[in-house]
Amino acid sequence: MSQVPNYNFQIRVGNTGTLKSRDGLVLRFLAKDQPFDLTGSEIHFFASGGGGLWLHWQEGEHLTIKPDEGIIALPFREPSLFRNVPRGQLVRYEIERRFDGHQRCLLEGAITLVRGIDND
Repeated sequence: MSQVPNYNFQIRVGNTGTLKSRDGLVLRFLAKDQPFDLTGSEIHFFASGGGGLWLHWQEGEHLTIKPDEGIIALPFREPSLFRNVPRGQLVRYEIERRFDGHQRCLLEGAITLVRGIDND
């Protein structure tokens, strides 16, 4: 049984991007060392902070894809995005591919929210 790859990352509340990259989370999917072709796919990003679904993004909203390069980018451009998430709340996410009547989770993980003095 194959497992869904897991990647955890950090976002500083009040900033754009992630702690590692001001460009946000940029993922390149490969198959046998070649870009995984995402042509014709719908890509969805889901995040949940506790009781229920909190975010659901699709291409063109808050994520972009380059299908022939196997790239999915989530820039996290809105500094206020995580401001109302309670301190210490675990935020889980999944990136899902919908293609030809099937749904497959490509990646899952946790987002750690880092808070500073100025969270705007």
